[in-house]
Amino acid sequence: MYEHENCIYFHFFDRELRNSLNIGHSFSDSSATDVIATALLMTGLPLYVSFSHMYESLDEFPKTISSLFECEKLGIVKMLTNSRSADEFISSRQQLYKFDENRYYHYFYPSKSMWPTDLFILSDDTTEILRRSVRNNLLENLNIEDETKDLIQTKLLRNKVDAITFPFFKTIIEKQYKNLELSNVDFQKYSSILKQAISSEYSKRYISIPAFNGTIVTGIPAFSAFDFLAKDILASNYKLYSLLLSLIKKDSKNFFIDCLHLRLDWNNFAIFRLATNSIVAALHFLYGNDSQIVNKSCLLVSALMNKNITTKNDVLYCILALNSSIITLAEKGGYIRMEKKVLVAVATPIELSVAMDILGKLGTFIDVSIGRQMGLVCHLMNYSVYLVKCQPGGGGVGGSALTLFEAVTNLNPDFVIMGGIAFGSDVHKQAIGDVLISSQVWEYDFEKLTESESIPRGAKYPASAYLLQMFDIAQARQNIAVTNENSL
Repeated sequence: MYEHENCIYFHFFDRELRNSLNIGHSFSDSSATDVIATALLMTGLPLYVSFSHMYESLDEFPKTISSLFECEKLGIVKMLTNSRSADEFISSRQQLYKFDENRYYHYFYPSKSMWPTDLFILSDDTTEILRRSVRNNLLENLNIEDETKDLIQTKLLRNKVDAITFPFFKTIIEKQYKNLELSNVDFQKYSSILKQAISSEYSKRYISIPAFNGTIVTGIPAFSAFDFLAKDILASNYKLYSLLLSLIKKDSKNFFIDCLHLRLDWNNFAIFRLATNSIVAALHFLYGNDSQIVNKSCLLVSALMNKNITTKNDVLYCILALNSSIITLAEKGGYIRMEKKVLVAVATPIELSVAMDILGKLGTFIDVSIGRQMGLVCHLMNYSVYLVKCQPGGGGVGGSALTLFEAVTNLNPDFVIMGGIAFGSDVHKQAIGDVLISSQVWEYDFEKLTESESIPRGAKYPASAYLLQMFDIAQARQNIAVTNENSL
């Protein structure tokens, strides 16, 4: 379910980012709550936000932030800071924003006490990261005069205390453009460039935190300038998901609560995510990387929903029906070749190493959650090869029986392959290193013991004819290759 998903970072709580876009009050508390509610259903992974950004935005989004704290208690939302207590947090921010106390009055005249129940502690310092990022990357790409860049560079090197915000550089920009006798329009233009560049670096800092590997919500009105930061502009698109969730919103008394309930209803949410992931994938196949992919996708979804989906009230039914319609369109257009899933199970560390070494030469492994266990996936042409490790033996919590049951239930693979050491091999027919391919599987643990004999009672299952054919062909190719090599 989470294979192609990312945690979502709420960049729009960054007050400086909103200021850089001159959004003002057009993005209201109810607007923010609506985005949060929609984002709850964009991924099964945690959502996360900078605690300081929320603290600074409490006056503007009191209802939304209250809802986020409820989600935080449920483990759905993570709040990030590098302070370990409320007192430490306030003290550190007073130090950072001492030069700009009027704008950051929240830290100098705190009116409300708020602190997460399960805080995610950052091990590095955001301000220092921003200082390096602006110095090493940002200035090279900014379209401003070299003299101004030099002055900014000097201030960054000398000032090791203040937070990296636009006011940190404002006096430099003002003096430079006054000396150059540029108009107020030019000053506003360059100020806007610098503000958005700094906000972009802040967002990149949080998106790139390894524990989250984040993305952002795209398609929010007035925030499109930052959509380029997303891993996939369609997979977390507010406009698209608003369409998909319009049936919930239509009759909802509290849209946020309804979305939260669906998120907490594991079985229905799993169905919803599988369908919406499939819809996004099919839309990508239909429209590729076209710059208008979002508009085209939303027009198609809207047309299909108006045509034949809204006759049903059940939201999951509608999503599944919509998914089926889009998949059918993509298949008819020849855009989709349905991939096959292959589950490979291993039991020992050496088997795991060998499998990763061989498959790793053909593709890249990605960590993936398979139900309640971890695994790896490697995409090879039209196949997705999933690799799971169980403990030796069939029984027990980590044994092959329960491990494979969990994997098969969640993946529904086309094929399952499990290696072993072939303890029943014939020493007269096989040598160490030979690869034996089973034509059937026998449940050998089930037996009846008498005084004189052991009577097998386990069932026998034939192996996949398709896989046997593939192994036979592979063996024939290997024999030809060995013969040709020897002839040389």
